[in-house]
Order: sequence, then structure tokens, then C-alpha cells
Amino acid sequence: LIRLNSQGLKYWKAFSTFSISFVYNDEIMVQDDDFGLFKQSNDSLVLAPSGKGFINKRFYFAKQFNNRVLLANRIKGLYNYEPDSKKSEKLNRIVCNANQTLIDDFVSSGIITNDHKIILGTNSGGCIVVNEKGKILSKITKGTGIQHNNIHALYLDTDENLWLGLDKGISRCDIAEPISYWNELQGLEGSVTSMIKYKEILFIGTL
Repeated sequence: LIRLNSQGLKYWKAFSTFSISFVYNDEIMVQDDDFGLFKQSNDSLVLAPSGKGFINKRFYFAKQFNNRVLLANRIKGLYNYEPDSKKSEKLNRIVCNANQTLIDDFVSSGIITNDHKIILGTNSGGCIVVNEKGKILSKITKGTGIQHNNIHALYLDTDENLWLGLDKGISRCDIAEPISYWNELQGLEGSVTSMIKYKEILFIGTL
């Protein structure tokens, strides 16, 4: 872990291996695979609240969301971390339908949008868009138009367009546009003759 500021260069060595870092209320926190979660205090790394709970739970996404941190790994999926909570255990798994996808497709990265959607990239299943409870809202995959399902990085530009760094090239997704589009790539074949929406599910009739 390296810090560079007006006072010069400062670095901290991992006890084993640093895997991910994040900022919570202006505090830098970093996960050490074999020793847990640490936070920066003055010029030292000290064990964070419930830090031992992070041992052998390597996370690939960690981002503050209100007064907690949302995390994701390939072992059990989504987690909540509440450093300021009065609960004895501050790291807890979120039971949700996104977990199996994050485990099976190997979650690799993630971001949170301005409208509080969480977009999680994977190594083999593209992206899933979930809410704060981990419910899958939509998927972004090769079947919906991106070039490859192996996601290395995600970026939101100032217009809320989603850019994906892929195994093969870059894709842009206009997730802020209030328009959905389906064609043969998404499995919609033939000429559309009718549509009806029932219980938030759109049914389309074709010839």
C-alpha cells in the first residue's frame, strides 16, 4: 500500500497479500488475505472492526453505499460490512438471487451508479445489474450486444454511459437511456405482431 502526498512517499507492506482496498468515510481500508481487514490510522495499519472476519474471503468488489460497504467475492457472493454498527459481527452475507451468478461466473469488478444500482462484472457471464438487496434487475451479456462476456473493468462517464473493458476490446452501454431494444441477438426472431406486459414481464408475439 503506497501513499504519495505533499509530505512525501509512505508505504506499508502486506503481512501476506493485499487483495482489495476501499474508502469508508474518508478512511482507507485494505484486505490482507491471511490476516483480515485493516484500516489506516495515522501512519499505521490497525485491524478494522470485525477485521478477522475477512480472512480467506478475498473480495473483488468493495464500495461504500450510505453507511455500509457492499462487497462481492467468488465464495458466497454479496456481503454487507457495517464498521460503525453496534452488532458484534459487522460483516454479513446478503442472501439473494445474485449470489449463484457471482460464484459460478467469477465476479471480477463492480461499480455503483448514481441511481443506486450495483453493476457487477464477471469473468464469464458479462455483467449483472442488482439493487441494494442483491436482486437481479437485468443482465448485460454477449447476448444483449457486448463483444465478450469476460469483464475486466467498468467505468461510468459523466453522461452515465457504462464502459466495459473486455477480454476482446471495449463496449459502451447506454444504461441511462430509458429505451430497451431487442432483436435476433437477444433471441427475438420474426416479425412482432403483439405485446402485453403482465406482472412486470413483457410477452411478445411474433410470426
